[in-house]
Formats: sequence, structure tokens, C-alpha cells
Amino acid sequence: MPQNASSETPEQRAQSLKDSSKAGLSAEASAKAALPAVDLSKAGYKKTPLWWLPVEWEVVKIADVATVGNGTTPSRKNKEYWENGQIPWLPTGKVNDIEIEFADEFITEKALEETSLKLLPVHTVLVGMIGQGKTRGMSAITKLEATVNQNFAYIVSKEKLVPLC
Repeated sequence: MPQNASSETPEQRAQSLKDSSKAGLSAEASAKAALPAVDLSKAGYKKTPLWWLPVEWEVVKIADVATVGNGTTPSRKNKEYWENGQIPWLPTGKVNDIEIEFADEFITEKALEETSLKLLPVHTVLVGMIGQGKTRGMSAITKLEATVNQNFAYIVSKEKLVPLC
């Protein structure tokens, strides 16, 4: 990655950006102030609507490369959905595991058949959608097939994407 002309460490640069935003500069102005003083197009990067990216990267819509959705919680009043369940069901708090290898709760086949739940494959990316900083915006990846509650968004890659894990 191109080096910045200044001798700031990444931590110092992050602090400078925070300080400039506190000083009233917009995020856009702060980001422009942080641009490296090199021509990125000559360093193997291309300008995209998102930012400068390596020339071999592609900017695509997520729907073109992945399926996105969210889960549900089967009725806890219906014991046939929970008792002796064998199918992993993940509440949003599991996002803090980062790599989710096991479940603490399980649903039955009947719950899977009678609700909108989807059995998600290994390597599904999960993102917490609610919470006060402990889950909202946090992400994890599954290391098991599982179902998830309604406060999780899931991203299942299509063939075009290759998981890095």
C-alpha cells in the first residue's frame, strides 16, 4: 500500500482525523486532508465511487455476489419448535464470538419447516442490526450451519465470491 508522505503512524493519522472532525471539518474534508501525496493510479490503484481500490478489484452490487437476508425467532410458546431441537439457532449476542463455532440453542425440523428460517451454510457472514454498541454493526462468520434470529443480517456469498477463511 502506498506510504503517506508524512511520518505519521496510522494511530496518529486516526487521531488527526478525529481531531479535525471535532474541529468542525466534515468527514469528507477530513478524508481529503488525509489523502496521500502520491498518484495512486500509478501505484496500482484505480479511483472508484467508493475510494481508491487495487486495479484488480471490482466494485459490484452486493446482490450480484451474495444473498442478503435476516432470520427469525420461532415462537417460544410452541414447544415443538424448541424441545429436543438439533438445528443450531443463533441469537445476536453470538456476534461477539467473531468466529461462531457452536450454538447454545437449537430448534427442531418442524420450526425450520413452518417458519421463515433458513439454514445458513458455513462461512455465512452475520451482522448485528440492533443494540447499543455491543452487537449493532458487529460482524462474525459462521463455522457451522445454523439459523439466526431476526436481529441478524446474513450475507451468503454466491459462486463469484471466494471466502478467505
